[in-house]
Amino acid sequence: MQLTDAQYNRLVEVVRNAYDACAMDKSSLGHIWPSNGDPLPSQEKDVTEFIKRRTHLYRMTWQLTPLREALQILADVK
Repeated sequence: MQLTDAQYNRLVEVVRNAYDACAMDKSSLGHIWPSNGDPLPSQEKDVTEFIKRRTHLYRMTWQLTPLREALQILADVK
């Protein structure tokens, strides 16, 4: 099976948007101050989890969801 023109165009759009989101040029991560439930890391070993937690919504919305859609388009063609 081959991609239809609509599938191809959507795939290109989705991947391009995810690529642009990964560059984070338009992202805003301004909420970096600590809160009682989510304090700033105090040790280097805690930074990775802190960043993952603080960027979870951004990654799910602008990166992972579009990439999942692209993978589904490709799976539907197979």
